[in-house]
Amino acid sequence: YFWLIPLTLLPQWFMGEGEIYFGPDTSTGILPQPHVLVYYGLFFAFGALYFEADDINFQVGRRWWLLLPLALLIAFPVWVVTIGNHSVGAVIQALYVWIMSFGMMGLFRTVLKRESPSIRYLSDASYWFYLAHLPLVMAMQAVVRPWQIGAIPKFLLINLVVTAVLLVSYQLLVRHTFVGVLLN
Repeated sequence: YFWLIPLTLLPQWFMGEGEIYFGPDTSTGILPQPHVLVYYGLFFAFGALYFEADDINFQVGRRWWLLLPLALLIAFPVWVVTIGNHSVGAVIQALYVWIMSFGMMGLFRTVLKRESPSIRYLSDASYWFYLAHLPLVMAMQAVVRPWQIGAIPKFLLINLVVTAVLLVSYQLLVRHTFVGVLLN
């Protein structure tokens, strides 16, 4: 799977140039920026191919106990130390995202060994959450901004309200419709 790193590095190279950044750019327009589309397309393609591969032997992420510390205790700190060096930052981020992804896949395959209806439901709803969350979060931020409470209660309240609205909208408007079939 090492071939994924140079493929990811190509679009990663065009992200956040001239800024201190970590993670992929976000396209906020109707049409995504080409490098962002390619970047997310790589992950989508990998997911589709991996799903079709039916990894019953649990090859990807099987050493999650090594991958997660490698990502969190080595790759991320190396990025922090080299902030401002775009070349190193792009390479480290391409490494980090795959190491962390495989580590998390392994962790969850180990922890969640059997089917769970509630986890399945959240998994089915997750793409709807991804697509619909941004305007709701922005609206909630505008609502709570003038409130005289701390940032942490605001953060928790926004997460709670947006999650509740998205769960209800998923159940009532998406899950048993053509859109739900399309998303899953």
